Amino acid sequence: MGGNYLTDRILVEQRRCTFPAFTTAVRILAESGLAYDHATRTGVLLAVEDGSDAGGFGEYCVVAENAEQAERLEAALARVFTAHGK
Repeated sequence: MGGNYLTDRILVEQRRCTFPAFTTAVRILAESGLAYDHATRTGVLLAVEDGSDAGGFGEYCVVAENAEQAERLEAALARVFTAHGK
């Protein structure tokens, strides 16, 4: 996230979230453009997942430049995971 992430990034952690199986969730994040991007230092990181092949619970972290971007990323994440049944 870079050396100054505590001063120039917003981190939003969500726990006990539902999302598809890990590999599917990673693919969905990449295809939707929501996966964490090292160049922009923004996006969604899957921090914890329960290991179920069918998907289940886990944690994710949204990394954004400001609160508005964090809200947009969270809303977009909810839309894409809902579209995939989670």
